Amino acid sequence: MWASGAGFPYKMRKEVGLASLCEALRTNGEMAAFVALSITTIGHTIVDFQADGIQLMLLLQKGSGYHYRALLQVLSNILTISMKSKCLHLLLHLPDFLPLVQGLTKAE
Repeated sequence: MWASGAGFPYKMRKEVGLASLCEALRTNGEMAAFVALSITTIGHTIVDFQADGIQLMLLLQKGSGYHYRALLQVLSNILTISMKSKCLHLLLHLPDFLPLVQGLTKAE
């Protein structure tokens, strides 16, 4: 599922303390996706978000639980970071980013 290939992001594989989170991500756990986006660099740096974060956000969006609040929280964080570092264009060039935002705006 992820660009790094082993079922969960490469940076998380090296962290022993995140082993249970990695295990939950391996089963496409929606809550694990939100936690990974919230507490790791995947949801707090543009480069990591481009590599792995967008896939986690898509997992939240396409999941069974309508996790719009979680998506909005992560989106708010990553948009703030991208605007402060003047690299919003990097997000806009991700093929899945605009459909993700459009899906959120269409949500009830």
